[in-house]
Amino acid sequence: MLPGCLLCLLGGCLLRHWASGSDLNCTPELYQHDGRCCNRCEPGLKLLSDCTASQNSECVPCEERHFQSGWTKEKHCTPHKSCDHNAGLETRSRGDAKHNAECQCQQGMYCSSPDCQTCLNITACRPGEGVARKADNLSDTTCEPCKHGSFSNISSTSEPCRPWTSCETLGLVLKVPGTNRLDVACEPGRSRSPVLISVMAIIAASLVGLILFCLYQKGLQKHPEKQVCHPGPKQGVPPPSPQAQAAPGCLLPGQVAPGPGVTSAARWGGRGRDGPEGRTEQVESRMPWGGSQPGPCPHGGKRGVAPSPAPRGHRPVVG
Repeated sequence: MLPGCLLCLLGGCLLRHWASGSDLNCTPELYQHDGRCCNRCEPGLKLLSDCTASQNSECVPCEERHFQSGWTKEKHCTPHKSCDHNAGLETRSRGDAKHNAECQCQQGMYCSSPDCQTCLNITACRPGEGVARKADNLSDTTCEPCKHGSFSNISSTSEPCRPWTSCETLGLVLKVPGTNRLDVACEPGRSRSPVLISVMAIIAASLVGLILFCLYQKGLQKHPEKQVCHPGPKQGVPPPSPQAQAAPGCLLPGQVAPGPGVTSAARWGGRGRDGPEGRTEQVESRMPWGGSQPGPCPHGGKRGVAPSPAPRGHRPVVG
């Protein structure tokens, strides 16, 4: 009987204790301990002792190079991350009691995993390829082949493909086409074709000839031909000497006007020539009264005045 009563008493105590613990509802800043809600330690602190019926939880700051980022009931802080230089890492942020230290890869390297425990060298794009996306702390370089019209002749971790040079823009002509690794080669423009040169020469010669013809026509209009004063030679009369080719009725310097009956031979200092009728042919002197209008005397001559006509049947004596 006694043992049964003891078992009932013990079971009631356990049931009562379970019921009292299940009624606790602690907030996120609290934690349950020995049937009561104890305060958690705020960020940057760690738990030193749990709460009791007479006091709250006791917290202390994290030691150096350790941190606690949230509310906690832990009695230990988390060590800062170590940035190992031999692994290609360097410190980006030193961290504090509330924040962990941050590491990054050294220049020219990237993280091999999301937690960045080690680093790898960044890949350089080869000639014929360009950088499509540069590497960052967590990813490698992305390369792409150079398309037609572009090239890359270097290994680079940052340079994209470059377009070919435009020879036309520089006033040059294409010499060697480009590739995905080499730029085009330009050279000065070559001389024009022989056919084009010949056509241009013909056009230029035609223009020069046209200009000379126009100048010649203009000169004729400004300087018309002079009027010829002497008559043409008659049949049977010897041509006069150049000194005698003056206008009719004109006298050269030092010449005397002959009379109407003087023969051509006497006029020019020679003998007359008999005509078909046995008479000496006389040359008509075109005097003002002869019916023809005299013109101006050339070569500085002066117009002579014929003497009075000799009596009929009288021949003048030629001296």
